[in-house]
Amino acid sequence: MISIAQLSSEPWGTLNGGDPVRLFTLRNAHGMKVAISDLGATLVSWHAPDRAGRLGDILLGHDTPAQYFAATTFMGGLIGRWANRIADARFTLDGIEYTLDRNEGAKLLHGGSVGFHRAIWDVSEDNGSLLMRLESPEGDAGFPGNVTAQVRYTLDDDGTLTIEYEAIADAATPLNLTSHGYFNLTGRAGADIRGHMLSIDADRFFEVDAAMIPSKLADVAGNAFDFRQSAPIGARLEWPHAQLVQAGGFDHCYVLRDAPGGAGKVREVACLYDPGSGRELTVSTDQRGLQFYSGNFLKGDAGRGGARYQTHAGLCLEAGGFPNQVNMPEEQNDVILRPGDTYRQVTAYRVGVREGRVTKRLHLQSLGLQHADLSIAARVNYCIGGLPSNNRFLQSAHGADDPQRHRTTPFPEGSIMNTLIKAVTLAVALAAPVASFAQSEQPLTRAEVKAQLKQIEQAGYNPAAAVDANYPADIQAAEARVAAQNAMAQSDTTGYGSTATGTSQTGAAAPAQ
Repeated sequence: MISIAQLSSEPWGTLNGGDPVRLFTLRNAHGMKVAISDLGATLVSWHAPDRAGRLGDILLGHDTPAQYFAATTFMGGLIGRWANRIADARFTLDGIEYTLDRNEGAKLLHGGSVGFHRAIWDVSEDNGSLLMRLESPEGDAGFPGNVTAQVRYTLDDDGTLTIEYEAIADAATPLNLTSHGYFNLTGRAGADIRGHMLSIDADRFFEVDAAMIPSKLADVAGNAFDFRQSAPIGARLEWPHAQLVQAGGFDHCYVLRDAPGGAGKVREVACLYDPGSGRELTVSTDQRGLQFYSGNFLKGDAGRGGARYQTHAGLCLEAGGFPNQVNMPEEQNDVILRPGDTYRQVTAYRVGVREGRVTKRLHLQSLGLQHADLSIAARVNYCIGGLPSNNRFLQSAHGADDPQRHRTTPFPEGSIMNTLIKAVTLAVALAAPVASFAQSEQPLTRAEVKAQLKQIEQAGYNPAAAVDANYPADIQAAEARVAAQNAMAQSDTTGYGSTATGTSQTGAAAPAQ
């Protein structure tokens, strides 16, 4: 049985008008603690241990309630009545057109200028959970009907923060709620999320137009938006893709796969991992959409302890409906709350630690190759386009339905290249700190991949000479990052022949990367 965390509260400060603001803290048996404010039902901080047991705050935040109220980043806030954007700040429902608050150009963003994130919520305790309630009057940001919203925060001893939303209305109205926490699993001020590994269980995403409004559905296959297998965020941000240019990074809604039991079931939809700290965040939800926002618009925003948050200092994984869904005729009904119905959503964020040793070097003698520094193997993998089982050479060489597409390598068993690529795969599995480097995927053409493979074959057992001629600036920068990460993880570093495990702190098996 999973026990529920303890709850405490304390005064936190006041807003400019004198309204008092309180801070509520949930603590579990393992020292994890989550602080939540009645201002905006906001996630203020989340202290979680790394693989060495050191606590670190994995949420970006501000120091005072006044800073939260004044900020335009929606940091940690509970967003309503409408999360994300509504085009032209208008919609038509049951033949009536409604005009909304325009707080991002001509659009409504995250409930408007005075959304749920800037309201003071009523708070009570319920069996160890934090229960928050808000009355949103008719005309709030231009929306019809009176809405009563409630959110329950529960922290379990397994590191899961469950957010349960409920709402009722006395007139038909759109409703789409989410939590807007900015995560950075390093727990270190000044660090960014480029080295984080991310997976999202989605085959499609919404492309956006210049106003950041969904323009069409697109497949993720073969491009920067494919996170069906865990991939480094920093490398993906550097891919040449028009949508990344359009949004300044990732700020797109993924259409999540349904659970095996059908739509509307809670299922794990995303996994975020920081190799340096070992912290892992999994996201589970019953919602259809997940907005991945890579902190593109952080531009020196004031943070905790005098910090200034720069671009990609944190990321958001926001579960909910689709952006502008209220203006999608075939999808609108799913986001309309009518009298007599109850809006419900369950989203859970679970933080754990991947236990395991960090390995800097790999002994390849047992594979019939000379001793090789991991960086050499990583450079080969870097230049052929990422993990061999998922690289662009294989994807272009075989059709999507061809079973050969998923074989380990395109080379015969026993060949030098087959052995070398398997060694690279093993190196990646053994070396968490270099995952963001070794799993990078360069957008190479098939001809370029073949040319590089030819050069590697001609170089014999040691491919370094051939690889060094390709992407020297990228390789040098990546190796510098690897060296820095390995230095940080020195206490967990071993020599040749080590293996890594993938278990979480609670004993559950971590997803394969």
